[in-house]
Amino acid sequence: MSGVPLSVQKLTKRFEAGTVNEKLALDGLSLEVPAGQFVTVLGSNGSGKSTLFNAILGKVLPDSGKILLGEEDITRQKDYRRALNIGCLHQNPLRGTAPSMTIEENLALAYTRKASRSFFAVNHRDKITTPMITHDMDYALSMGSRTVMLSGGRVVLDLSGPERQTTTAGMLAERFYTRPRKRVEAEITSEKNENSL
Repeated sequence: MSGVPLSVQKLTKRFEAGTVNEKLALDGLSLEVPAGQFVTVLGSNGSGKSTLFNAILGKVLPDSGKILLGEEDITRQKDYRRALNIGCLHQNPLRGTAPSMTIEENLALAYTRKASRSFFAVNHRDKITTPMITHDMDYALSMGSRTVMLSGGRVVLDLSGPERQTTTAGMLAERFYTRPRKRVEAEITSEKNENSL
């Protein structure tokens, strides 16, 4: 994405709704990514990472909520239209644009799909709004300036600044494997208790 903010507002998505296989992939998820910020998104399988990214890319239509790119509501915009403003860098480099290039070079290449200037012009700006999904704890802390963890289709951890700088991969792994599950279970229990009153 070029240097514009990304705003995901209360996004909800259920797959196979009304069946025994119903899966709540996004549970009112909200995420604000300021213009030019590089945020890594971490989470276990089934946490909602891929659904979130596919909704941003236009490959999945959310049941409710909004996605704004700058001032423009792109929630229901066709994927081929938003492709001019949104690039996708896959976790698996073999699925990426150019496996032999660095992440920065791949992002620059994605950006220049819209631009008519030379490939290296983007290096002078490096102001691309970038969310990246990963399972790698070290990447989650070393790439960009912010780390967000998903669990149960919600944001359960948002690290930046000094807190992120002092967090180790081991500390992040502890949160990854224990706290999100407990926090989501506690929230669900609390909601059930409120609804039963």
